[in-house]
Amino acid sequence: MPAFADRVKESSTTTGTGTLTLDGAATGFQTFSGAFGNSVSVYYVIAGGSQWEVGIGTTGAGTLTRDTVLQSSNADALVDLAAGTKDVFCSYVADRAVTTSDTATLTNKTISGSSNTLSNIANAALTNSSVTVNGTSISLGSSATVTAAAGTLTGSTLASGVTASSLTSLGTLTSLAVTGDLTVDTSTLKVDSTNNRVGIVTASPSHPLHIVGTSYLQQVIERATVSATAATGTINYDALTQAVLFYTSNASANWTLNLRGSSGTSLATMLAVGDSLTVTFLVTQGTTAYYPTAHQIDGSSVTPKWQGGTAPTAGNASGIDVYTYTVIKTAATPTYTLLAAQTKFT
Repeated sequence: MPAFADRVKESSTTTGTGTLTLDGAATGFQTFSGAFGNSVSVYYVIAGGSQWEVGIGTTGAGTLTRDTVLQSSNADALVDLAAGTKDVFCSYVADRAVTTSDTATLTNKTISGSSNTLSNIANAALTNSSVTVNGTSISLGSSATVTAAAGTLTGSTLASGVTASSLTSLGTLTSLAVTGDLTVDTSTLKVDSTNNRVGIVTASPSHPLHIVGTSYLQQVIERATVSATAATGTINYDALTQAVLFYTSNASANWTLNLRGSSGTSLATMLAVGDSLTVTFLVTQGTTAYYPTAHQIDGSSVTPKWQGGTAPTAGNASGIDVYTYTVIKTAATPTYTLLAAQTKFT
C-alpha cells in the first residue's frame, strides 16, 4: 500500500508527462524525501491552475516519479504539465480511502501485514462470502468437515497431531524409522523399546522375541559355538550365547556341566515357570573317553533324568559324544526338571 504522511508539500516547475523535479518544501511543510526517504511508493497530488493530477509515485532525491494516475484533469491520464509553478503534495486520496464511519465495499483489495486485523465481526455479518477447500465450499461464519484428497505425503516426519483415523493408507514405504514403542492392533505386534523386546500376539513380551500361539517356521538357524577346547573341570554353558556348544579338542578329564544364562544372567531369570529350554553339548573324545559326572543349574546341583533310564558311566572313545539337555522350570523357588541324553557319533 502506498504511504502517506501529514504536511508534505513542495513546488515544481516541471513540464510534460515525466518525472517531477521537486524544488523544496513550502513554508511550514516537509519534503517528500524527508518524510518518506527514497524509493518509497506514496500518494501524490499535482495542482497548477486548471491542471491537476492524483496518483501514486515513487520518491527520489529531489524527484517524484508519476507511476500510476488515479484521477486527473486529462480524463484520468497523465497530464502534460504546462509551464509555471505547480504545488505537489501528499494526500490520503479518496479513491483509496477506507473510513471507520461509512459503509464501503472493498473490491479487489488486499489486506496484508501483521497490523491489519479485522475483529469483532459477528458471524451473521459474514454473508455472501465463502472459501473453497478441496472442492468443499464453506460459508464464512459457518463450519464444515472437509475430507482431504488423496495425495503424496512428503517429508520424513508426521506431526504429533496426526491421528490414526486420518491415515487410511500409507502406500509403499521405502523405509520407516520408529522411535519408541510400536503397537499394531493392541497385541498383534508389540515392540517394547525400553527392554528391546518384540512380542507377537502379546502386548507384554518377556523375551527378545516372544511369540504366543502356534507358529509356522520354514527353517530355524541355531547359533553354535565351535571351540578348540578340551572338556574338563567345570564347564559353563551360556544359553544366551549359543544353542550348540562344540568342543573340538579331545576331552582330558571328567567334567561338571553348569547350565546358566550367561555370566551376568541366571537361567532362573531367563525362564518363567512353565518355560523349557533345549541345548546341545558336543564333546570330542580321544582314545581315552570321559563323561559328565555332575550337573548344575546356576551353580546349584541338579540330577538329570537320562534317556533309557540309566546315567552314562563312560564316554565313547575316538568319536563325538553329543549330550542333549532339556530344562523345564517347574516352580519359582526355582525348581527344574532336567532331561538328558547321550548319543555317540563316529
